Amino acid sequence: MMRMKRKYIWGASVFLIFMIVMLIPLPYYLYQPGDVNPLSPIVSVEGGHKSEKGNFYLTTVASIKVSHLYYLLYALSPDTEIRKEKSVKGDLTQKEYNFMLNHMMTKSQQNAIVSGLRGAGEKVPVQNKGVFITNILPISQAKGKLSIGDIITEVDGHKMEKSTDVIAYLSSKKAGESVRLTYEHEGKIHKDTFQLVVINKSGQVGLGINPEDEYIIKPSRNVNMDTKDIGGPSAGSCFLWKFSIRLFQEI
Repeated sequence: MMRMKRKYIWGASVFLIFMIVMLIPLPYYLYQPGDVNPLSPIVSVEGGHKSEKGNFYLTTVASIKVSHLYYLLYALSPDTEIRKEKSVKGDLTQKEYNFMLNHMMTKSQQNAIVSGLRGAGEKVPVQNKGVFITNILPISQAKGKLSIGDIITEVDGHKMEKSTDVIAYLSSKKAGESVRLTYEHEGKIHKDTFQLVVINKSGQVGLGINPEDEYIIKPSRNVNMDTKDIGGPSAGSCFLWKFSIRLFQEI
């Protein structure tokens, strides 16, 4: 009886260790075909036409951070592509990577709304808010201080509305000089001083970040795109077509 009990405990222990090993993350992502969703229930336009003929579909690609178990289950599937983690998200942390995917989806929707309404002859005011940080280079002196998603609003007290404003201001600076940034981090305003570095082979001086214009739009009508957990930039054209069909059929 005691021997059977020991065998049971030993077997359970081996199984538990095996399962723990199987769940350890690997430095790979699996890319697989995702969902296919009709756009009609996703895109709604205030005052827009809802009885158009035909359908547009939003197709997605599932990106899965794999463990040993997922790797064994899906690696040999003909519909699966395996990519190294470094090639997928570079130096971004998982949190930063997920944040950027959601940010790109938001920008994709904004671009579709602006293009559709302007194509219909309506005005869409765009208000620039500053410079959104999409990446921080390893050579940057701001590494570990600034974060992906921070928004730079001032440099040395000068208001910065676009990335070109920052580039123009820094064009007369030299490597080793310091600038004082005012920036927004998670809804709070911060100020700090950062040293400039040479950022490319041509000798250009900068902060060592990848900038993007941050702006908000004020459309003349309410537009809703219910994408839920879908991230990334690639659905913008699809949104634009569906949005434009509803818009133009009404006008």
